[in-house]
Amino acid sequence: MKKVIIVSFFKSDNLGDLKIANEITKLVENRELKYVKYDFLEVEKLSGEFDLYEEKSSEILLRNGRIKKILKEIFSKIISKKYLMTKKQNFKKFEEELKNVDGVIIGGGNMFMDISPVWPMLINEYVKLAKKQNKKVVVTSVGVGPVKYKYNQKIIRSIVKKTDYFSVRDEKSLEEITYIIKDQNMKIKTTRDPVFMLAKNSSYANFSNVVGVSVLGHTCFDNEELFDTYIKQILQLISSLSGKEIVLFSTEKSDYPTIKAVSKKLKKEYSIEVSIVNIKELKDLKELYSKCEFLIGGRMHAMIFAHTQNIPHFGFDWQRKIKGYGKSTETLIFEISKNKTEMKKILDHISFLINFRAEQVNKIKAKNYEIKKIIEAEFDLIKTEI
Repeated sequence: MKKVIIVSFFKSDNLGDLKIANEITKLVENRELKYVKYDFLEVEKLSGEFDLYEEKSSEILLRNGRIKKILKEIFSKIISKKYLMTKKQNFKKFEEELKNVDGVIIGGGNMFMDISPVWPMLINEYVKLAKKQNKKVVVTSVGVGPVKYKYNQKIIRSIVKKTDYFSVRDEKSLEEITYIIKDQNMKIKTTRDPVFMLAKNSSYANFSNVVGVSVLGHTCFDNEELFDTYIKQILQLISSLSGKEIVLFSTEKSDYPTIKAVSKKLKKEYSIEVSIVNIKELKDLKELYSKCEFLIGGRMHAMIFAHTQNIPHFGFDWQRKIKGYGKSTETLIFEISKNKTEMKKILDHISFLINFRAEQVNKIKAKNYEIKKIIEAEFDLIKTEI
């Protein structure tokens, strides 16, 4: 029986990342491959499953739009190299582990982007060490973009050339990676996010007047103006949903300060009381979704989770991966805008979701079946590559 190292987000404060790692593991296990798990960021061998991770990684995110691009690029390159130095001993252990396996599967999440400048360099180190020992390397189901820095684009081109199999999770990621590698002969495959493999909750109660609102936190936005526009849009939208029980939540821990601020504003400025649900694990989210009539999307995996549970939903275009999600699932994604016409479109769509909910649920069910077949075929192919 062949054996692989799975490198993914096994320790994270984002529920979506955790479930990506867990679903990849199940897909590998179902193909009778032995495996060892390595946390992508910590470069650490693991056992068992993790809930939302309490500690913050020492990696640095560069999301402050006020930092000039040239300074960001220089700074990001320096801190990426320093971060790799802190993991030098961990990578030595990884090299030893490589001697006992047939290949490495790296997968899940938006690994190929600049917002977390460490990530492309970190992936490159995993790939470089694996190929040094002539091991098969598979990169699967990854999100790509935004990638603005030239040095990161160069690293990504190098990664793609060294891998034996490379797939992205949506068409927008395919567009981005094709632009970066500038080589039409490189065969990049398109699949879907592994979280779509989640089973539907079998013990659903009848939905009620509950509307789930996945609120995006400050760190999702490059500038204050866009963030302020989004918050005003969400406040206006919620204030228009009379007679509905509004529940605010997120699949990302760092969004909760914004969620609390939105709740206070709704009470102070609109005299609207809302509930906040703290999502600590998947069962919390499934319990919330079992009551939801529909979902107002924020984080991509909040929407993917909704899709797996057959919950009608829509989202906002805060990052290019959201448009990719919308295209692959035929879900409407709205602009973050002060335009009154855009708000009317959203409210009209909500009326449509309410009035034709049964039809929407059936449409989502059919799409889920189609997506699961794509993912299963992907991992059947991966097994032949190892």
